[in-house]
Amino acid sequence: MKKNTRLLLSLASGLLLVLAFPPMPFYFLAFIAFIPILYLLDSTKKFYFWNTYATFFVYQVGTLWWISSFQEKTDPFLMSSGFVLDIFHPFYFMVPIILWLVIRIRLPRRLSLYLFPFIWASFEWSRTLTELSFPWASFGYTQIYNTSWVQIADLFGVFGVTFVIVLINVIIYDLIFNYKNGASSYKENKWQYSTLFLLIVLPIIYSNIQITKYNHSTLLESNKTINIGLIQPNIDPWDKWSAGPADQVRTLIDYSNNLLDSISDIDLIIWPETSILYLNNSFNLDHNFNFLGRWVDTNNIALLSGFVDIVVYEENAPSITKEMNLRGKEVKYDNFNSAVLIDSNDYDIYHKMKLTPFGERVPHVEIFTFLTEFIDWGVGISFWGKGTKQKNLMLPNKGVNIAPIICIESIYPSFVREFSKKGANLYTVITNDAWYDFTPGPEQHALISAFRAIENKRYLARAANSGVTCFISPTGKILQRAEQYEQTSISMTIPTIDDITFFAIYGNWFVYFCLLTSIFFLFYSIIKKK
Repeated sequence: MKKNTRLLLSLASGLLLVLAFPPMPFYFLAFIAFIPILYLLDSTKKFYFWNTYATFFVYQVGTLWWISSFQEKTDPFLMSSGFVLDIFHPFYFMVPIILWLVIRIRLPRRLSLYLFPFIWASFEWSRTLTELSFPWASFGYTQIYNTSWVQIADLFGVFGVTFVIVLINVIIYDLIFNYKNGASSYKENKWQYSTLFLLIVLPIIYSNIQITKYNHSTLLESNKTINIGLIQPNIDPWDKWSAGPADQVRTLIDYSNNLLDSISDIDLIIWPETSILYLNNSFNLDHNFNFLGRWVDTNNIALLSGFVDIVVYEENAPSITKEMNLRGKEVKYDNFNSAVLIDSNDYDIYHKMKLTPFGERVPHVEIFTFLTEFIDWGVGISFWGKGTKQKNLMLPNKGVNIAPIICIESIYPSFVREFSKKGANLYTVITNDAWYDFTPGPEQHALISAFRAIENKRYLARAANSGVTCFISPTGKILQRAEQYEQTSISMTIPTIDDITFFAIYGNWFVYFCLLTSIFFLFYSIIKKK
C-alpha cells in the first residue's frame, strides 16, 4: 500500500471520529469511522505505527484541543498540560491496536477481526482506572444525541455502547472486504446482514420503550417532585481566587433572591462548584453556617453549594498533607473540594473523590512525592485532599436523596452509579467549566453528564459557573438550559425516581465479559504460536 494512501486512511478515521463526537451533530459517522483504519491494519501483517498514531492524534486534538484553555489569563501550567496530553494521549489509544495485532497475526482473520470490539471496549474501560485516568473521549459518547437508539446504556453502560458501535464498524468493513473478494451475495453474507440489522433495530425498539416509560409529563404526575433553582453566576475563574469570597457569596445570595422573588415555590437552590471559597476558620473549619442557615430558613428552602472544606487531622493524618499554625499550634490539614447541603440549620458535607489529574492533585502523590515540587497550578488551590466516603446528601422532608457529583466525577460511570445503589433518586452536578469559555469543553462535559442520566435513569440538575447550566431528563434530553456566559438562573419542577437500572445494579458486567474474552484469546494466540 502506498504511503499517501496509508496517510489518507489514517487521517480519514481520525477526522470521522472528530466529526462524530459531540457537540458535532454527525453521530452517525461513528458507525463507519473505524473502517479506514481497519482496512489499513487488516490489509497486511505490518504495524503502521505512525499512521495509527496519526489517527488518534487527529481524534485527540480535534475533540480535546480546548484543554489548553486558550484565554488571555490562562495559567501556563494549564496550557502546557493540554499540549502534553495532545502529544502523549494518542500513544495510549494504540495499546488496544497492538494487542489486537498480536492476535491478528496468530489467529484466523475473521475470528481476530470480530475480537476487535471486545478489545476496544475493554481498553476504554481501563481508562477509568487509577488516579491518572481520563476517560473523556469514549466512543459511546458519540451517540448522546441519538436518544432513540442509545437507551441501551441503562443495560450495558457507555462502554457497552462503544462495543456495539465498533462491532457495527467491523461488520460493515467485513461486508466491504467480502464484496472486494467476490463474496457479494446476500446468501454468502447472511449472518453479517442479520446481525447488523439486529444491532440497529433492537436498540431502537428498546430505546422507544424506555423513552415512553420515562416520559416527563407522566413522571410529573406519578412521582414525587422537587422544585429546583440553578444559579449561574458567570464569575471569572481567574479572578475569583483573588477577589473577596464574602462578596461572591453575597452576589450568589442576590441572584438567588431574584429567582425566589419571581418563583415562590422553590425547594432547593444549587450553586456551582467552589462557589464558597475561604471565608474564615469559623465557616470553613468549624462549619458555622449560621448566616446561610438563617437565609435558608427565611426563604424555606435548602441550599446545595460547592465550597472549600478544611479538615484538621488530630491524628492518623495522611502521608501527604499541608501544615499551618492554628490557634498557636502547628497542625496538619487538607482542603477538600466539597459540596455542602444546608437545610433548616442542619447540614451535610461531601468531599470530592475523583480529582482532576494534576489540576487538582498529583495522581498517586503518595508514591511520587517528588512531583509536588515541580507540578503546581498557579490558580486557586492546586493540591486538594481526596475524599474517602461516597455518600448522598438527604432532604428527608422532601424524600429526596441527592447525588452530589462534583465536576469531573461525572465522567466515571462506575463511580456515578454507586450513588443510585446508595439510594440517590436525584442527580446533581456542580462544576466550574469557565476555564474553557467559548470552546466545546463545557458542552461536552454537560453531554457526558447526560449519559450518566441515561445509564441510571435519573433526572440531573447541573449548575455550572458559566454554563452549561441545565436540567437533563432520564433519557438524556436537555429539558431546559441557561444561556452560557451570562449571569442568570433557571428553575424547574423535577420528579424523583427510585427505580434502579440494570446498569446501576450490575455496573460494567458486559465489559468484564469483553475483558475475559480478550485475555483468553490473547493468551490462546500466544500459546498457539508457540
